[in-house]
Amino acid sequence: MSERCSYCGRRGHWRPDCPEIRRLLRRPPVVYIDLVSEPIHARTRKLKARWRVEEHQNIEAYYDIEKGNMKQVRVNKDQLLTILKKNRLEHREVFLQAQKTFRVVAIKALDEQLKAARKGRPFELARLSLFTAPEDHTVDYDRSIQMLEMAVDKEIVVDEREFQNYVQDVWNWSRDWATSNIRYVNQNSRHYGKLSALSNG
Repeated sequence: MSERCSYCGRRGHWRPDCPEIRRLLRRPPVVYIDLVSEPIHARTRKLKARWRVEEHQNIEAYYDIEKGNMKQVRVNKDQLLTILKKNRLEHREVFLQAQKTFRVVAIKALDEQLKAARKGRPFELARLSLFTAPEDHTVDYDRSIQMLEMAVDKEIVVDEREFQNYVQDVWNWSRDWATSNIRYVNQNSRHYGKLSALSNG
């Protein structure tokens, strides 16, 4: 009497020869996948940045170079220094003249307010805040002059913006500088025409 198969329980074969096991092995494996969906939430984050005029100019210059529109010129360093020092001297002269007049006007207005206060009359110290002091950008000239003086090359390559600053004496602050100084400069001054053109430009 044959023994029963320990797998299927039928008689007549041994477990390794069980047709049920062979049929099971021929079946492709079954893989079960569970798909789980989770919602995605977008979050808004603030980006802080400090923007300066110099960075804006650098970006403009970069894209001009990429487009092939950037104009450059090679100039003699000594000649460029001479022009830059002359522009620096004129800038300083205008500021000192405007500062002198500004102090006279401000002291006069302050004396009038103090005189009214001492005599018990109405006075307005707030009027003094309406006076705008002249701007001075001599430090920008000094920095550029120092850089050129330390350059070892006899010729310097300048781009369009640098040529406008160093040679034509037109900077990104020129309009505000001219507006703050022109009110304290005599119209007969040789610098008045330049200030007028810059402030209206």
